Parts: sequence; C-alpha cells; structure tokens
Amino acid sequence: MSLLARPWVKGAEGGGGSPPPDPPPEPPPTPEYTTIIDNPTAPLYLYQKVDTLVRNGNITAKKGVPTTSTSSCVRAEYCTNIGLQGGTYKTASYPIKFRNCSKVRISGPEVSDASVLGLSVNYSSDVLIESPRISSTADNGLDIGFNTDTIVRSPYIRNVGANGNGIDFDGNKNAIIYNPDVADCVGNGILVQHVGRAEIVNGLVQRCKLGLAIINNFGPVYIEGGHYPSVWVGQNQNAYFTGVNVDASIKFNRPTNVYVDGVLISA
Repeated sequence: MSLLARPWVKGAEGGGGSPPPDPPPEPPPTPEYTTIIDNPTAPLYLYQKVDTLVRNGNITAKKGVPTTSTSSCVRAEYCTNIGLQGGTYKTASYPIKFRNCSKVRISGPEVSDASVLGLSVNYSSDVLIESPRISSTADNGLDIGFNTDTIVRSPYIRNVGANGNGIDFDGNKNAIIYNPDVADCVGNGILVQHVGRAEIVNGLVQRCKLGLAIINNFGPVYIEGGHYPSVWVGQNQNAYFTGVNVDASIKFNRPTNVYVDGVLISA
C-alpha cells in the first residue's frame, strides 16, 4: 500500500476527483554481496575477493597438512566485505580461517574435528561473528587474534583439546563477546590477553581447567554477568567484574587492579 503525500478526497457530489497516481517504485536496494557461492562441497580459497558470500557449505577438507587451500574448508585472505552463512565445515586443520580481511560477517556455521583451530579470524577489521557452533578442536575453538573492532555473539563451544582454549582473544583492539557458552575444555574456557579493550557479557563456562584467564593486557577488561568456575587475573591488569558468579574466588597476582561491583579487591 502506497503512502500518499496528501489524502484523496472524493468529489463533493460523489462523482468528481480521482486518486493521484502511486509514486514510482523505489529502486531495489544495492545487494550487499555481488558474488554468492551457494552450497559448496569442495574446499574454497578466497584471495582478494570483494563483496563475496559463502552460503550453506557442506565441506570436508584434510587434517595434518600445511596451511593450504586443502587444509581449510573455507580460507579467505585479503578480502573486503566477505561473509559466511550457515553450513557444516569439518575434518580439517583449520576448517574456517580468515586472515587480513575487512568487514567480515560470519553467522551460524557448524565447525568440528579440527586438528588445529576451529574458527579463526586474525589480523582483520570490522568483524562480526554470530552463533557459531564449534566442537572437537585440538587447539583453540574460536581464535580471534589481532583484530580491530570485533563483535562475537552467542558462540557455542565444546570439547577443546590440551593445546588450546575455548575462546582465545589475543591482541585485539576493542573486542566484545556476548553470551559465550563454553564447556569441556582441557585448558581455559576463555583467555583474554594482549588486548587494548575487551568486554565479555553473560558468559557461561563449565567443566574447563580454568574458566577465565585475563593476562598481559594493555587496556581494560570488563566482565559483566555470567558464571565461571574460576577466574585468574595476571599482574598489571585493569579488570572490572559486575554481577559475575564465580564458583571459586577470583585469584590474581599483585600488583594489579581488580574491581568487583565497583570495589577494588586487589589492594
């Protein structure tokens, strides 16, 4: 139904006047992606691609081989406006590996059986990752390293081996995770290190050697809400906890600044 600039009023005697013509239709929106790769089944290597979306892949690659196109289900390097939606990616050294990309959008992939990293986005900018499901990785399940402006929403991570952490936030500038659900990690559930600023909101970590580790950061780390079995804060950190449930006490190495609900506890 069109919206008219002014209402049509029927003629006073019932026969005069007619509605003005509808305005011309608006042009269709410019598509966000000019190239869409639907339902791929073979490994993809995307290099210097622009405005490209991979959608609903079902890809099995190879484990234990060098970092080539065949060791990843989807590998992207030096791409701009690159997206991945849905799909299953498994049995690879690095099932999903993005590096040196800008405007990265990843939503809803299922990743499993990785001999190294499950889902990794490194040295990239303007990164948004939503609802990945990651399981059975030898190293980090979700590896987010040395990015600028990263948002992660609702990652679900299970069964991470001795070489890694459920989520590894390393070297990021301005990163935030909402509602991470991490369990059954041999190492840390979530590791935050070398960041300029990081925030974790409503995290849930279970059955991990250490729930949350905050070390070697040069900016503040904010933990808001959530439940962790244990927390460790290293020296010379600025960590702020608000409304957080920790089964064991928050442990730290002095000198450091650890605030719980506005109170400095590390003095």
